[in-house]
Amino acid sequence: MDPSQLDGVSVIVGALAAGAGDGLKDVTKGAVTGAAYSVGQGLQAARDKLAGLLKSRFHSNEDAAADLNVYLRRPTPENAEPLAGHVLEAGLDHDQQILAAARQLLDAAGPTAIGPGSIAAGSISQINKGGGTGFVGGQHVHHHGASTPAPAADWELLHLKGSVFELRNIGSGTAHDVLLDAPGAGRFDPPGDLSAWGPGSGREFFAVDSPQTGHPRLVVRWKNTASEPTHQSWERPLPQ
Repeated sequence: MDPSQLDGVSVIVGALAAGAGDGLKDVTKGAVTGAAYSVGQGLQAARDKLAGLLKSRFHSNEDAAADLNVYLRRPTPENAEPLAGHVLEAGLDHDQQILAAARQLLDAAGPTAIGPGSIAAGSISQINKGGGTGFVGGQHVHHHGASTPAPAADWELLHLKGSVFELRNIGSGTAHDVLLDAPGAGRFDPPGDLSAWGPGSGREFFAVDSPQTGHPRLVVRWKNTASEPTHQSWERPLPQ
């Protein structure tokens, strides 16, 4: 199976499960030596790197961190579902650093770690069962005849320097009638024209903490089409 054809969530969740295979178990038990031990050490290091990146991106989301720890200890299909939800909510399925670390882990684990009957294949099957496309047991599976989703905006929030931040549209569609707010900010200077925000573009804004209200959050409201009757909503704490 070609991991490059997996969606972002499946790559991340599948890699963590693949990294919990027999090679890693042997290393933790001290059961192998020589070249096999070196391979196992590399696998463990790759898994630790991916887990560390995920924990840092989850920031103060205690539920996400707890579900990640559960999945790391017991990467079952049932435990994959809540973790996949947190990955999607935080937009980590588009995080190139995390995706690169996940693919590195899949490479270290080898093709059998995500093949038929593997823990990883079971997890991928579970998180794709409600719709979408994934790989199960090395085969490309279309679930429930899911259609290609309509173009839609999606967001990534970056800290540039000091009180300067960037909001980037990492989705596949243009965001219309964008509204930004930063509850809790002592001062908030949004970008200028927000009427139409194309995919791949980013805009800077200025926000300062307020000692009275605590750390601010950025709230984004937008429409995926100009004629859409209601706004979509997305909210994240400002990165520190």
